[in-house]
Amino acid sequence: MEQAELSRLLDILGNRNRRRIIELLREKPCFVTEISERLTISPKAVIDHLQMLEDARILGFRNDARRRKYYYLEHDISIQVHLDAQSHDLIPVILSGEQRLLISLQKLRQMIHERDELARKLEEKELEIDHQISEVLHDGKRSGCGEETMLVSVALAHGAKNTI
Repeated sequence: MEQAELSRLLDILGNRNRRRIIELLREKPCFVTEISERLTISPKAVIDHLQMLEDARILGFRNDARRRKYYYLEHDISIQVHLDAQSHDLIPVILSGEQRLLISLQKLRQMIHERDELARKLEEKELEIDHQISEVLHDGKRSGCGEETMLVSVALAHGAKNTI
């Protein structure tokens, strides 16, 4: 892709509403009124955005039986921008489907790792709570409180609702 074409594409995708339209069309083809209502953008603005995206060959359309234009993603696009440390220039890279898949898999792996770490910390916290409950019950017995009173106190501290 030539620099001028790439710059134009980045300009087009720099608009938040055009990116929102692309995200919506990733779900399913839509017609102008549907896009306008779902994204709360005026129909005229939607038409202008769709025209730009169509000119850039990102979108295509088909007419239904009632002659409504249904817009769809003709070419899904994902752009990643790198800052070159040597020249301090932005280097846009258009990713292939396989590259997007690899990035998605890496993100999934990171999310699973974070979830596992949270589960480990939760398990540690549960053990700390159990230990503290045992300590409260033990201290309560030593101070002469009845076991039932201590169990109610622990339950209330643990978040149980008083139903009396």
